[in-house]
Amino acid sequence: MFVDFHCHSDHSDGTNSVAGIIEESVESRIAALSITDHDTLAGQVEAGELSSQMGIRYVRGVEISCDFHETLDILGYGMISSAASIENQLKEIRLKRDLRNTRILSMLRSLGVQITDEELEYSFPGESLGRPHIANLIVKKGYADSIEEAFSRFIGREGRAYVEKEKLSIRAAIELILSAGGIPVLAHPLSMMLDHDQTVKMIRTMKSCGLKGIEVFYKTYDI
Repeated sequence: MFVDFHCHSDHSDGTNSVAGIIEESVESRIAALSITDHDTLAGQVEAGELSSQMGIRYVRGVEISCDFHETLDILGYGMISSAASIENQLKEIRLKRDLRNTRILSMLRSLGVQITDEELEYSFPGESLGRPHIANLIVKKGYADSIEEAFSRFIGREGRAYVEKEKLSIRAAIELILSAGGIPVLAHPLSMMLDHDQTVKMIRTMKSCGLKGIEVFYKTYDI
């Protein structure tokens, strides 16, 4: 049986629509699916309805970035659709993301990279926009030759237009998912860039906060 519990639609940084993901899942004989868009549940109702029509078991999902010196994301599965706590908090996260985008674009324009907030929103109608979308426009408009160059020159951590992102604490992200009846799972643990002992210690700390699982299979993992 094939499953996919970590994919993104164009509601965040994915390239496919929800319908497109469901179609590909049918073609790939996926039996169970969860679309885990960053900081938004916007596509969950549609995903659930289309999956049901196609005979795929669907699990509501989300991915939340946490405050950490490297990448640390918490996946949430099975949240109750009527839970206002997670909807309100995710909306607040997206507002902060939008403010960050505005600051980044302002800094880019001061460097001669002419991209407006309206252009970003028009080009990517998803609900949760971020640096990958800005990088795409930087390349599309000829200011960089690749996404990698857009990040290294402009919007990556060492770039001239980098703006730090406001994130939830690890504990807050886990508790938010739990409050909505969901199951919090650590995404791509190697992205924390910790050694073995540090990883074990960090996972134990997160477990004490309510973490219920760890993502084992990931696109860049050779296992």
